[in-house]
Amino acid sequence: MNEEISIQQNEKYFKLNNQSMKMQKEIEELNESEMIIKEIEICKKYNDYQQILLNFFKLKKLLPILNKNKKNKLICNSKFNKINIISNDLKQNLKNWKLNLPFDPNKTQINLPNEIQLENKLKFSILLKDQFNEIINTQEFNPKAEILKSNSNEMITEITKFKEGTNQEIIGEYLFQKEGEYQINFSINDQKIPKSPFKLKVIDHFFLEESEILQKENNPKFHQILEKWIKEAGCNSNLKRRFNSRTDGWEYKTFHKKCDNKGKSIVLIKLKNKSLFGGFAAIDWDSSTSGKYKRSTGNKSFLFSLISLDPNFKEPLKMPIFQNQNKEIYCYRGRGPNFGDESDLELGWGNENMKEYNYSNLGGTYKAPFGYKYKSKEANNFLAGSYENWDIFQIEIFCEN
Repeated sequence: MNEEISIQQNEKYFKLNNQSMKMQKEIEELNESEMIIKEIEICKKYNDYQQILLNFFKLKKLLPILNKNKKNKLICNSKFNKINIISNDLKQNLKNWKLNLPFDPNKTQINLPNEIQLENKLKFSILLKDQFNEIINTQEFNPKAEILKSNSNEMITEITKFKEGTNQEIIGEYLFQKEGEYQINFSINDQKIPKSPFKLKVIDHFFLEESEILQKENNPKFHQILEKWIKEAGCNSNLKRRFNSRTDGWEYKTFHKKCDNKGKSIVLIKLKNKSLFGGFAAIDWDSSTSGKYKRSTGNKSFLFSLISLDPNFKEPLKMPIFQNQNKEIYCYRGRGPNFGDESDLELGWGNENMKEYNYSNLGGTYKAPFGYKYKSKEANNFLAGSYENWDIFQIEIFCEN
């Protein structure tokens, strides 16, 4: 019994001691907030707005702690009333203050492309991610962007004028005159932003630069990867757009008229559900009257997906031929472009309108994504999000000759 009593007494002691320490901490926090409020009142007499704001930041950090300890309501409510008065006063006067605020460069996000076309303006934005919470959205910051020739100290230009953005965002623009590699150093209030310099490649052209579909996507990566893939397939020519559904309509007769016997070609298909995919034919299309399969030397044709709705494949994917090599493409005057055995990808079947009755049996000739079996729902839905009845927004076809 004596042992049991001793254990219980120890437990009560530790419990009371913890409560005492907790209460002591709460008292210290309340005293700290009281001291900060007094400092703010003193600073107001001397119009020291810089110190007022810095003290207010300290006070805001204590708010969540004070909020948890509202048992002593009279004391805590008194603090909150004072804090609210200070907060409202700050918001009213902030626009008129000229302050050199402390700046945390680690909380800044730069939006900058890796590559741009020579004719396009470089557009970038600097986002101050909740630097000093909602109270200082009206503050002015002094951003600067130094643009230099890569691997050189040669200064191309210095940008200090930025457009006003929203939500603490600053937007800048610059039009390059020469292609090449550049580096950009960013700073705000004379403090360098981490991960600077940023590297940028300026080029004088894009592969398939006529493409309205790719222009709307505004993603240089798509131009780069398509150019890489067709060069690997032995096509080094500049492909020219021969068919555009926006201006040429949807009849497959127009497709044959414009694209037959024009050498290698690439078909781009954009759906209203945002899917973007197509195929590269390494051999001519033609208007066979009876229908026939064709193959190229080395079976270099392939299908591709640039934007897929499939959550397992978010990056561009190339699908080469892996079986039925003699059925690379199917040519028939009564159909549009048709890739593979049993139509891995087909535009227009038994209908003069290529916008209707299009479907995909991915995996018959062209390799389906890893883990997807031929004629499975996953394989059939991969390109367009569904097996058939696609809502096509636009088709463009580029040919070699």
